Amino acid sequence: MFRKGEKIGQYKLVKKLGSGAFGEVWLADREGKLGTSQVAIKLLREVQDLVQLKREVEVWVKACSPRHDNVLLIFEADIADEQPFIASEYASGGSLDDWLKANNGIASSIEQAIHLTIEILKGLEHLHSKSIVHRDVKPQNILFLSQPGNGQDVIVKLADFGLAKALGNSDTTGMFGTAAYVAPETLSPEEEMQSRRYSPQSDLWAVGIVLYQLVGGKLPFPQSTPAVFMAILKKDYPPLPDSVPSVLKEVVAKSLEKDLDKRYQSAREMIEALQYCRLRLNKDDNQLGPYHLIRELGKGAFGRVFLAERRGKFATTRVAIKVLLGQQAYEIIAKEAQVWVKAS
Repeated sequence: MFRKGEKIGQYKLVKKLGSGAFGEVWLADREGKLGTSQVAIKLLREVQDLVQLKREVEVWVKACSPRHDNVLLIFEADIADEQPFIASEYASGGSLDDWLKANNGIASSIEQAIHLTIEILKGLEHLHSKSIVHRDVKPQNILFLSQPGNGQDVIVKLADFGLAKALGNSDTTGMFGTAAYVAPETLSPEEEMQSRRYSPQSDLWAVGIVLYQLVGGKLPFPQSTPAVFMAILKKDYPPLPDSVPSVLKEVVAKSLEKDLDKRYQSAREMIEALQYCRLRLNKDDNQLGPYHLIRELGKGAFGRVFLAERRGKFATTRVAIKVLLGQQAYEIIAKEAQVWVKAS
């Protein structure tokens, strides 16, 4: 329907990036008086889908207010020459789906898998803070501004808000999303689940599926439709390979709890669990500064306490070390330290 070189308003179509039931996505040049910039432009095949497009734009604009590093930015939504379109930030690194296909379906390291998952969760944390549930988290909707390397400099962007909903809206019935990534509660026929059918926990289930893929190299529920729905509801996923550390297996297990009350209750909670994994998997044999972590003594709302050794030239001293995780770690440590010093 659309072709290279065609102009939609001020946008000139350069290359087709993808297509779906709604229409097509193209790389386009926006030709201005002072220069040309590139955008991704989403074009609807049928004008009858205008109501759905307006709903998507409303949610997307809300998701970008304020702007967040891990949410694809929307530039403009309009109709030009009777053609509805959405122009957004262009992610030149492609999708996580493309990247997995080019890399044998698996992350190059456990550290890379943890980093990518944390980035996805940061985007979801922002959406959930705006009372938005994505409802279609999957590798095709996770984009990169540039090609991922082995480092942690890749910027992950959540995209495609066609199925996203603002909490409190009435469209809570029915099944939305992609079969392999839908959470059990979205499939439940039980009446009491209607009000909880889509929640932040259903997005976190989908992140758990993506994390399983990143470290396991395959889907946990690979069955075809409709058998996959019964598997999600009733079956356990296959064990992850022995090469996956047990501390990370625990994160996968909690994110894929069929009972959503036992699942992570927020993206922040899952981020902190992955930060803890990163700490435990430190290449310097659990070395934290001058301290060697021996074993965990306990945990609380703000972090964990470890038995640790400080190994000096003349002696080794055993201490308890409190490790705080999360956004407010520095503030909390500073305040607690001030009170502790004063008390001493």
